[in-house]
Amino acid sequence: MSEFETRFLVSLSEREIETILSCLHTGSMEPVSELIERLERRLSARKKELENLKELTEGPDYQVGI
Repeated sequence: MSEFETRFLVSLSEREIETILSCLHTGSMEPVSELIERLERRLSARKKELENLKELTEGPDYQVGI
């Protein structure tokens, strides 16, 4: 992993972690398919957030007087 890659914080329950570890031992990833789908949706949403932020920061600056 390069030092410039974006890192994401992920919160997993103890049960989710135990399920992931058991899947690694058994070789079957089916029990974590729902978790994977949830993480994929979150990653997609985060990518969209970053695209929107980039669009805002690259846009013109507006000065607003009060």
